[in-house]
Parts: sequence; C-alpha cells; structure tokens
Amino acid sequence: MANTPFIVPKLRDNKAWVDYKSRYPGGAGWRYDRALSSVRFVVNHHSVTNPTFSAVQDCNIIWNIHKANGWGGIGYNFIITSQEVTGVDGLRYAVVAYVGDIGSVRAHTPNTKGILGLRRGFGNEDLIAACMIGMLHQKNPTEAQLRSAHWLYRELVSQEPTRLPNLRGTLDKKLHGHKDFDATACPGNWNWQKPRIVNYTDPPKIEKKDEVRVATIPFLLTTKEDANLPLGQTRVERGVDGEKRIVWTVTFTNGKETARTVKSETIIRPQFPQITFTGTYVEPQLPIELPPVETVTPSNPWEWLVYIIIKLYEAITRK
Repeated sequence: MANTPFIVPKLRDNKAWVDYKSRYPGGAGWRYDRALSSVRFVVNHHSVTNPTFSAVQDCNIIWNIHKANGWGGIGYNFIITSQEVTGVDGLRYAVVAYVGDIGSVRAHTPNTKGILGLRRGFGNEDLIAACMIGMLHQKNPTEAQLRSAHWLYRELVSQEPTRLPNLRGTLDKKLHGHKDFDATACPGNWNWQKPRIVNYTDPPKIEKKDEVRVATIPFLLTTKEDANLPLGQTRVERGVDGEKRIVWTVTFTNGKETARTVKSETIIRPQFPQITFTGTYVEPQLPIELPPVETVTPSNPWEWLVYIIIKLYEAITRK
C-alpha cells in the first residue's frame, strides 16, 4: 500500500489541513498503487451531500456512501469540507482532509470520454481528485472552499515538480471538473467555479499602527518698531523653537506603508518668535536764536550802498 506524505503549507499554517488517511479503511489504498509520474491532471468533484460544518462528519458521510458502494475506502484523494476556520492571516478557510493516498488508485473519475489524450476508462490512474462538500448543482461553493481549493490545487500543480513531474503546469490547463471526463452534472456550475479557483489571490493584508514622533516647531520671524531706539538702528530678541508630539496613524498594505494621517497633535513647548526691533527715534532740533538787528535807515545813496554791502556780507558769513 502507498504511503505518500503530502501537505499544503498554506493550509497547514492556517489550521485548515488534516491528514485522515489512517482514520478510514483504505486510506493508503485498497485497489493498487500507481507511480506518481502517471498523474496528468487534477479533477474537482462535489459530494451532493448537505454541509455538516464538521470535517469529521463530512468525511464520515462520504465514507459511508462509498462503503455502501462496496469500495474498500473513500474514492477521493482529498475532501474540501464544509468546516470553516479563521486562519492566522485573518481569512476564512475550508478544512481540507487528506483521505486517500495520492500514490494509490482511487475510484472517482473513469474518464469514459477518453479526453486529453488519456486512456478511456483509466481516469483513476491518471487523475488526482478532490471533492467539495455541498450541493454545488444548486448552490455555489463558499468563498472559504474556493480559497482552500486554490491552495490545494496550486500545491499539486506547481510545487511538486519532482514527485509529480507530469502534473506540473498552470492551473488553467491542469485543473478540470468531473463533467469534462464523464457524462455528469458534477461538480455543478464549473464555468463559474473554475475561474474563481484558478485566478484566486489573497486580498491585500491591511494593518494600521499608531506611530508617535516629537517634532520641532520652528520659531517665527517678526519685526516691530521701537520708538526708543534711534532711527536706523536695530535690536534682536532671539527666538526659541518649540516642540510638539504628533501621533500618526500609518496604514500598511502587505507589509508596505501606503498611507499616513495625523491622529493628534499636542504642544509640548510653545515656540517664541524672534523679534527684530527697528528704531524710529529722531532727536528734536532746537530753534536758532538770532541776535537783535539794529534798524538803520540810510539817508543818502552812499549810505544805502554801504548798508546793502554789509547785509550781503552778513548773509554770506552766516552760511
């Protein structure tokens, strides 16, 4: 019997992975083993059972159905259950159970159509199968189931090149619905499901943190007139910088800062402006007192001439 370890780290790390191979008969195989290199594609099924929201109960129901078919184990390799958990990354995941060894031939997809170059009727040798719990012909899978399905299929198709060399490729090419291989309605609306599984990306992880900083408040420059300071002179009162405490709310998207806003500001020490005083004082001018002037009245032309000459001389010498 096969004993192939397999795990999906993304699901394990988010508490959405269980290994139930030893919980049910035939977990390691009840038909025969196969070489992992024979696996070519992954196929998605649905259970046509009602969700129990318990991984164990979902798997028990599938086991009982398959046991009633006369099978020695669960026909699928994986069951994407209806039990949801909140992962450490804050997202919702459907618990995925590893129930049938990928190195064993199960019972899920005969490939009666003989498509994709595979042997007609030998699909169980060429395919790995997972079953989503639910009536997916009536209701689409949950967001948590689509998320878990993406990471399960991605691990198989792109992360196991050594053990599954012929499964390596893109999800778009390597993932199929059961109805692609056989005449069935399984797994429901595959045209709706497949692109959401294939193209799934985690939503951006947004975190907000408060950041505290102390910032300088530069002092202001102002001027004032000083009537006591002589005109043309200046005097400076030195300014003093202030300080304020700023709380920023910083937004990180996928670990990178994408925005920041001021949450609050508190003045720790106010700034004092630097003042330049300009003098406006002008010393007042005292009045000039002139000596009394004697009044002389000339009596003839010659006296008038002498008088005029004297006055001109006085005027010139005063300058």
